[in-house]
Amino acid sequence: MSQSTRLPIPGSDDGTWGDILNQFLSIEHNSDGTLKSTGSLAAKADDAGVVHKAGSETITGAKTFSLAPTTPTPANGTDAANKSYVDSAAAAKADKATLTTKGDMYAATAASTPARLAVGSDGQILTADSLKRLD
Repeated sequence: MSQSTRLPIPGSDDGTWGDILNQFLSIEHNSDGTLKSTGSLAAKADDAGVVHKAGSETITGAKTFSLAPTTPTPANGTDAANKSYVDSAAAAKADKATLTTKGDMYAATAASTPARLAVGSDGQILTADSLKRLD
């Protein structure tokens, strides 16, 4: 901004207020109101240099956050998940000690939880019945 260009002063620029304001705005704006590509605001308003809240974008380089980013509860198989969500989902699954119990088998129910099936006695043959459900 040059020395002669300034903002209008209320009460002091009667009759010239609009001309002074237009001269000031012409430093960074074209006559149609768009930003000049050579102005100092053009780089600050560069849409490629910001991350948007909506839409798909590729974000590259290291980013430092002043606060930890939040991740919503995943709704789709490709959504991101935070550690507490993963820990709670893993806790809902059967642990190794449960699945290594000798003599029994486990099957998943419709709710994806393990159900214990007693094998029976020695020599007994088990058959599957696709019409019976465990839940």
